[in-house]
Amino acid sequence: MRTNVVYALLAVAGAVQLHAGQDAFLGQHKATLDYSNEKANDDSVPPVSTTMKCVINLTIQYFLLYTALAIARTYNEVSGTGPKVQQTIDVLSAGCTTVNYAPMLCVLFLGTRMRALQLSQGEPDKFDLPQPFVKNCMQACAWSVLVQTLMVLLIPVVLGGSPKVGADGTPEVPEGGAMAKAFTAVRYLSMIGMYGGFSTVCYGAVTMEAPAALWANGAPPVSPAVACTMNLCYQYFGIYLGIALLQTYHQFSKKTDFTETLAGAFQMGQNTVNFAPMLCILFIGARMRALQIDPVNGNPQKWAQQCFYLCAYSVLVQLALVIIVPVALGGKLNKGLTEGDVTFELANPTVYNIMTAVRYGALIALYGGFTTVIYSICVIKNPNGPTPAVSPAMQCVMNLTIQFFFVYFMLFMFVTIKQFTSGGDSLSTAIRALDSARATVQFCPMLSILFVGLRMRALQITEQKGAPQGWAQQCMFLSTYAVLFQLLMVLLLPLVGASTEIDSDGSPVAKGSGWGAKALVAFRYLAFLCLYGGAVGVVYAVFDITPENANGRGSLIPGVDVPVPPAVSA
Repeated sequence: MRTNVVYALLAVAGAVQLHAGQDAFLGQHKATLDYSNEKANDDSVPPVSTTMKCVINLTIQYFLLYTALAIARTYNEVSGTGPKVQQTIDVLSAGCTTVNYAPMLCVLFLGTRMRALQLSQGEPDKFDLPQPFVKNCMQACAWSVLVQTLMVLLIPVVLGGSPKVGADGTPEVPEGGAMAKAFTAVRYLSMIGMYGGFSTVCYGAVTMEAPAALWANGAPPVSPAVACTMNLCYQYFGIYLGIALLQTYHQFSKKTDFTETLAGAFQMGQNTVNFAPMLCILFIGARMRALQIDPVNGNPQKWAQQCFYLCAYSVLVQLALVIIVPVALGGKLNKGLTEGDVTFELANPTVYNIMTAVRYGALIALYGGFTTVIYSICVIKNPNGPTPAVSPAMQCVMNLTIQFFFVYFMLFMFVTIKQFTSGGDSLSTAIRALDSARATVQFCPMLSILFVGLRMRALQITEQKGAPQGWAQQCMFLSTYAVLFQLLMVLLLPLVGASTEIDSDGSPVAKGSGWGAKALVAFRYLAFLCLYGGAVGVVYAVFDITPENANGRGSLIPGVDVPVPPAVSA
C-alpha cells in the first residue's frame, strides 16, 4: 500500500512542478518570439493570469486524482490483486472527496475575473485587477486544496488506519502523539487558507472598484451572469463555511440540541447547493456566447437574464427552507430521491402544505429556468449582422450542460409523477437508471471549466481573434462524447434487460460473462481512454498554446479537422 500511495504522491508532486514551471516556460517562449520576430513589446505574449493559474492548479489536482483512481480500479479488475490495491483505491477515493471544492472555486475565480475584465475594458493587468489581495487569496484556496489532498494520502501512511473526510470535505486526523498534533495543525491552517481565502475573494469581487480613468461616472452594473454566479457562490460557500464552523465548535465545546439541529440543516443544505457549479457555468457560457456575437455590448436575451435570477433565487429559497424548517419550525428534514431535493416533515398540516407548495414552486422555477437558458444559447442571433458559429469549446460546454441537466430534469419529472400516482415497474426502472446516470455526469462541471479556461487563454493571447489548437478542440469532443456514450449506456441498457452497476467514476460495470458483458467492458475502457485522455490533452494544451498555434488548426485524428472559427483569419 505504501508504494502505491507514494506513487500517487509523486504524481501529484509532478503535476505541481509542471504548474510551477509554466511561468518559466511562457517567459522563455516569449523571449524567443521577441528575439526571432524583433517586434515591439506590445506584441509579447500576455502572462497567464492568476485566475487561470489557479484554475489549472485545481484542474490538475481534480483530474489527476480521478485518473489515478480509475487506473487503480481498472488494474484491480484486471489483475484481481485484492486487498492491497483496494486499500489504495480507498485512499484515492477519500482524496477525490477533498477536490470536490474545485469546480465551485474555479467558477468563483472565473466570475471574479469576468468582473475585472468588464471594469478594465479587457485590460485587467493594466489596472491591477482583481485586487492583489484577491489574487493572493485565490492562490491560498488552490494550494489549501492541495494540502488537504496530500494529508488524505499521507495520514494512512504515517498514522495508519483508513482515511476519513469530514462533511465539509476536509481530512479528519485520528488522535495520537506529536505527529497527529502536527497534522491537526496543518489541517486547521489549510482550513483557514480555504475558508478565509474564498470569503475574501467573494468580498473582493463585490468591492472591486472601477478605474476612474475609464469610468468617470461610476462603475457599470455587474452583468446578470456574473451577479447570479456570485450569488450562487455565496450560497455554496456559506453552507460549507457553516458546516466547518459548527464542526470546529463541536470539537472544542459541548454539543447542544440547537447546534446539532443547525449542523444537520447545513449538511442537508449541501444537497441543495450541488447544482450551483453547473448553473454558474451555464450562465458564464451564455454570457460568453453573447460576447462572441457582440464583443462590446453583447448580452443574453432579457428573458434569459431573468431566468438567471430565477435559477439563483430558487436555489436560495430551497436553502432557506432547509434552514427554517428544522431550526424555526421544529420540522424534520429528509434527503429526497434526487440530488438537490430535500423533503421535510411538519406536525402542523397547514404549514406543511405551504412549505411543500413553496418547495415545488422553487423546484419548478429551477428546472424551468435552466431549460430556458439552454434554449436561449441555441437561438440567440446577432441583430446587426450574421451570427457567428458557436465555437467548438462552447459546443462542448453546451453539450455537457444539456447532458447534466437532462438527467436531473428527467429524474425530477419521474420522481414527481411517482409521488402523485401509483407508478409502476417501468417507472421505477427509469428512476433507477436516471439515478445511476447522475454519476456519469459528475465530470461535466470540471470539464466545462477546463474548456472555457483554454478558450479564454486563446482569446487573451490573440486579441480576441484566436482559438485553441485544433487537436485540443478534438480532445474536448473526445471527452464530451465519452461522457455522452457512458450516459447512453447507463440509460439504454436497463431498457433491454441488461444488468449494470455504476462505479464512483460514473462508468457502467457489466455483470455476467456473455458476449454482451464483454462488449460493454470493451466500450467502457474505450470511453475511459477518451474521457481522461481528452482531459489530459486539454490541460497540456494550456501550457503549449502560443499566438502562433492558437488558430484552431492542427489535427489529433488524421483526416478529421475542427472548423476554424470565423474570427481566425485564413
